[in-house]
Amino acid sequence: MGLESQYADITLRLLLRRERTGPSDGFRIGDLAHVDWDVVLLFVQKNLITIRMFQALQEFGVPIRHQAYRDMVESERGRISRTMELIGRISEMLEGEGVEFVLTKSFQHYPDMGHDVDLFVLDRSARVDMLIKSAFRASISKESLSHKLAGKQGYEIDGYPSPVEIHHGRFGHVGEHNLYPQVLMRNRQQVTVDGITTFIASREDQLIVQAMQRIYSHLYIRLSDVVHTVSVIRRGDLDWDYVVGTAKRIGIFDGLSCYVSYVNQIYSRLFQTDVVSPEIGKLLVRGGVGKVRFKGWHYHFPIVLTVSRVYSRQFFATVGSLNWEGAARLCLLPPLTALAGFRILARHGARISGLKAFGSSRVEGGV
Repeated sequence: MGLESQYADITLRLLLRRERTGPSDGFRIGDLAHVDWDVVLLFVQKNLITIRMFQALQEFGVPIRHQAYRDMVESERGRISRTMELIGRISEMLEGEGVEFVLTKSFQHYPDMGHDVDLFVLDRSARVDMLIKSAFRASISKESLSHKLAGKQGYEIDGYPSPVEIHHGRFGHVGEHNLYPQVLMRNRQQVTVDGITTFIASREDQLIVQAMQRIYSHLYIRLSDVVHTVSVIRRGDLDWDYVVGTAKRIGIFDGLSCYVSYVNQIYSRLFQTDVVSPEIGKLLVRGGVGKVRFKGWHYHFPIVLTVSRVYSRQFFATVGSLNWEGAARLCLLPPLTALAGFRILARHGARISGLKAFGSSRVEGGV
């Protein structure tokens, strides 16, 4: 087992015990006796657990003598404070303009936070973009064809460290989810966090969106995703009928099943018990989805096996529901994937050619 994998196990035991969602004997302070703090520094950054890990270590009396970690925590707190201010200003402005909106992911990992603000609106026009531009000094972030198809537009906001990504009336890699957004908006919930009042997705919709993004788009699972999902499930009040029924209606039941199965694999390996109840386990936890493994900085699953399975079943489910627009957009995925592959090969070829040219010049120059 690699060093990062060992740290993943220790971290989950610590954070899940801290949130009182795991067995009380899962974490031992002695596990942290000989950690490499330089590795921990990168580890917590890449998994969106910088502040929570720091707080948990303090609560359990683990001495943190690594000044770089302390500095990073203070930097993150400053960034998140400014991001909260930005969220408050945007929320107040949109409410004042009568615009319905929801923040799909911003508070899932609080007091940690992602590196951008995902703002979802039903309006597919540029109205919200114009409001953002009029209220802030905003410049357009890097665009891509897939972002345009998905109805996403990113903005760098002058004076704030976190960019804003506006999702206009669609979800999915190519905007194939054109019906679910109305349901998501109906279920939004108003919350107040540190004096900032805004709208977030319901816990049920957070789980659906998380499965959608991790399995269909990002293709890896962070520790923060595992902690959030376990916490939501272990609360015991999740409306599974809604979660399962909605996932089936929008064609991602297999993706949801894979995601819950992978999280359950991670949890059961650490604590020798399932995170889901036997009833939900029979419905969602399936075999044949492959093993999830920690590699690099995240958990990875068999991409070819999983993606081919979930997208093919999503396509047939979308066609079966007579959602022709969604099915047409799913047909764009193979050529887009091929185009992305060609670009990667082209960059790789250019890099090899550059290295060969450099090597030739060294030989010719007698270096």
